[in-house]
Amino acid sequence: MNLRDKLYSIAYDMGADMFAISDVRKGEDADLQSLPNCITVGVHLSDYLISGITQAPTYTYYQHYRTVNALIDQITTRLVIEIQRGGYDAFAIPASQSVKDREGEYRGVFPHKTGAVHGGLGWIGRNGLLITEQYGSAVRLGSVLTNAPFEDAIDRSESMALLAQKYCGDCSICVDSCPAKALQGGLWQPGISRDNLVDAAACSNYMTKAYGHIGRGSVCGRCIAVCPYTCK
Repeated sequence: MNLRDKLYSIAYDMGADMFAISDVRKGEDADLQSLPNCITVGVHLSDYLISGITQAPTYTYYQHYRTVNALIDQITTRLVIEIQRGGYDAFAIPASQSVKDREGEYRGVFPHKTGAVHGGLGWIGRNGLLITEQYGSAVRLGSVLTNAPFEDAIDRSESMALLAQKYCGDCSICVDSCPAKALQGGLWQPGISRDNLVDAAACSNYMTKAYGHIGRGSVCGRCIAVCPYTCK
């Protein structure tokens, strides 16, 4: 079994529902260019719990969200171990982590959504989240950056941009439903600034204020629950 097949098998055996490999050099910062390929794994969130997010997130959804993040971190760590055994470098990006950059904004070290769209798993909706045809927005993602070579490590983001135009179209349900008024209504395309899609500060501040009693590092989920591709 080659390395790619080993990683695929490990990911699915541990609970992943999605797996893709892509070339992400266009979406990386300069200090990560030595790790040009990205392995993206996704775990489908509970449809039942997502459907329960009507006016506000629930305590059970919050716990589920954290548990799935922990599972993803276990999967990506296991993938890193296997890649290193094969003689290559690898770096697992935490499922849910943000760091303060020089401009004072909180961003991930590497956006999981970049790996996902480059890998062809879906497109970015007006909710600023990955949307997949199978699970809608009800997925959590993890990423492993590596210098291990893979034949199918290509950039598929241009074709995903066409899906965004086709499937999101003029839909603005998520924008209209955002309680923080954080969604800007922009239609995603490769290279677009996050600020054209989401006011991250408004989202974070609203969650802390409105849902802080639910748990540390509050979550919302409204834009996931109302997405037509999640509902179907």
